[in-house]
Parts: sequence; structure tokens; C-alpha cells
Amino acid sequence: MTKITLALFLIINLSFVNAAKFDIGISAVSNFQTKDVGAGFKIIFKPSEIFRIVPQVVYYPSTFDIYKYSVGLALELDLFEGKKHSTYFLVNPVYNQEVYGSESVNNHEGDMGSWALEGGFGFIKKKGMLRPFIEFRFRGGEWRNSNLRAGLVLSLSGSNNKSKSLRRHRCKTLSSSWS
Repeated sequence: MTKITLALFLIINLSFVNAAKFDIGISAVSNFQTKDVGAGFKIIFKPSEIFRIVPQVVYYPSTFDIYKYSVGLALELDLFEGKKHSTYFLVNPVYNQEVYGSESVNNHEGDMGSWALEGGFGFIKKKGMLRPFIEFRFRGGEWRNSNLRAGLVLSLSGSNNKSKSLRRHRCKTLSSSWS
């Protein structure tokens, strides 16, 4: 199941590379209930100005011979848009997996993975090549918990603002040179 999930994640990412504008992001993730700290990676595809499709993966390093990861495909929709910042709502179907080390494998039989649905909101800066963001998420299902993500998005598609004052801050579009 793990290999299938990762393969789907890669196929979805590669299928959108030439089809839409995209950005990439990294984040630190803090889970409030389990007190785990992890790292996240996401690719942000922007088919419209207010809607984004975001494949993502989060990895929680080993704690007591157990490590965890989750893979999801979030949908983000802008709620409030200002000149410098945007607030958005997100929904993320996510697959969670716990992997046990060799010593604890005998204590856990079967697949420790499950699907859950996350909901939440985020706040991101809209200008510049490096755009800081912060997100709060709540996860239902078996893995009821909440987490906070803070990170940076590297804007590969450039700024969407048309005003003359913002053009000089525009990042060159890297995706157009790959065509």
C-alpha cells in the first residue's frame, strides 16, 4: 500500500507540471495531541486565481522506534484576499501510515495505515518569491488531532498582480523556461 500511495503522489504531481502554474513549499509541522514534530513538502498547482490543488507529504521522524508519514491531496479556496496577504480554507483527504521498527514489529500486526479527512485554514503572504505561510488543521477519523504548519512557499510562477508598483518585485517565471 505504501508504494502505491507514493506512486500515485508522483503521478499526480508530474501530470500537472506542464498544465498549470505551480509553486513549491516546505514546512515544519507540530501535532498538538501527540507532541510530534515533522517536516512537510507540497506542490501548489493554481488552475485559477482563488483555487489551488495541493499534493503534499508530511514525515514525522522516528520516536521510540516508530515513524509516521501522511500523504494527501488538499483543495484550497481563498476566503479573504487583501493586497499583501490571503486567507484560505482547505480540505485534505489524507492517508496516514505508522511504520514500526524491528523490535516493536511483533507487537503490531497488520497495516497501521488509515484514511482521514482534514479541514482547516491558512494565511499566506502574496508578494515576492519566498512567501511565508501558516496553517491550522484538524483531522477526523481514527487520527483525531490538530496540527499547526509554518513554512515557506517558493513562487515559481511569479506574481499574479498587474499593478506597476508590484511588477518590479515579480519573480521571473521559471516554469515558462521548461516548456
